[in-house]
Amino acid sequence: MIGTRSLALRAGPSTPNLTDSPAGLAAWIVEKLQSWGTCGDDLESVYTRDEILDLLTEYWVTGPIGSSIRSYGAMVENPAEQLSRRVEVPSGFTMFPHDFKNAPQAFLERMTNLVHLSEPERGGHFAPFEEPDLYVQELRTFFGVALSRQ
Repeated sequence: MIGTRSLALRAGPSTPNLTDSPAGLAAWIVEKLQSWGTCGDDLESVYTRDEILDLLTEYWVTGPIGSSIRSYGAMVENPAEQLSRRVEVPSGFTMFPHDFKNAPQAFLERMTNLVHLSEPERGGHFAPFEEPDLYVQELRTFFGVALSRQ
């Protein structure tokens, strides 16, 4: 799933409507908030109007849309030898149900020093906004486990 989204987003940073039209950028961001999150068509069930406008203004004024998308394209371009290296630092993953589906647990165990894995019943790609208490709980759980193993 990440791979297909990476390919789709690869063309994103060069898309003129994201950098030369505030309406185009706003439409793109709102669509991502709706399709990658838990709010569906009701943005204001998760975000206040001020939060939405702040986010859109921040992206328009500072212009980071290209760099924020670039990492998705980079996932596709990573050399195989880089992707096959095991990550030895303690690693934790929270698989929110409305987020991209990450690698299976067996892969994570083989490729990382997996110390925490959870699959909560709610949350999406924008979990810090959608489920802030759950997100903080996940961070605390991971760091508690990781630090106890040192």
